[in-house]
Amino acid sequence: MRLRFELRVVCRDGKTAGNLESVLKPDNKGIPKAQRFSMARRSNTLDFVIDSDRLTSALTSVQSILSDVRLFQEVSLLTDA
Repeated sequence: MRLRFELRVVCRDGKTAGNLESVLKPDNKGIPKAQRFSMARRSNTLDFVIDSDRLTSALTSVQSILSDVRLFQEVSLLTDA
């Protein structure tokens, strides 16, 4: 069985999306062999696609992205204050 997860993150503006994209890029290098991953930015939106043969691996990647986005959001809110 092959699994595919698609995740879209909508940021408040293109600059924020670009900052989030640059923060997440280093994490994209350690992808498991049985998994394909892509990230694309359009204006204020980041789209992620995780395609994998292994459920655990795919879910771990999704969880990692969501965790990183949440941390970015918290830091961003602190710096805006």
